[in-house]
Amino acid sequence: MLAARLAKYRARPRVYVGCMKSGTVLSQKGMKYHEPEYWKFGDEGNKYFRHATGQIYAVSRDLASYISINQPILHRFANEDVSLGAWLFGLEVEHVDDRSLCCATPPDCEWKKQAGNARGLARIGSAMLMTNGSRLYNGRDHCRFASGHALLP
Repeated sequence: MLAARLAKYRARPRVYVGCMKSGTVLSQKGMKYHEPEYWKFGDEGNKYFRHATGQIYAVSRDLASYISINQPILHRFANEDVSLGAWLFGLEVEHVDDRSLCCATPPDCEWKKQAGNARGLARIGSAMLMTNGSRLYNGRDHCRFASGHALLP
C-alpha cells in the first residue's frame, strides 16, 4: 500500500511528501514537543515553517543522499520532523501535502502501526532514511527488515 503510494513520485528528483503543517513553536519547558531553540524562530508565538509531520513522510532519493552526505553539518532541532523540514527549507524542493499520511488520532494510525514500529519512513527509490521520532537513521546501515517492514534498532 505505502510502496505503491510512493512509487508515483520516483521520477521526481527533489520531492518531499507528507502531512504538511505549520504549528506554533512551543517555548514553554515541560510541554510535549518543547523546542529549546524557540528563539531561532522569531518572537514568542511564531509558527514553524511548513514541514511534514505525523507518523510517516518521504523524501526522494536525491534528497536522502543530500541529507546523508551533509548530516555532520545539518543542525538538529528538538523534533526530527522540524529538523528535516529545516534542512529542506532553503532548497529547490517540491513539497507534496498528502493528507492520507496525516495521523491525528489512534484509529487513524492503525494502518501505519501495521507497517512496523518506525515512526517515520523516508524512502522513494533506493535511498532511505528512517526515524523513530527522535533520531534519523540511514536505512541501509541501521534498519532491519522483516516481512517487508522496517524495524529500527
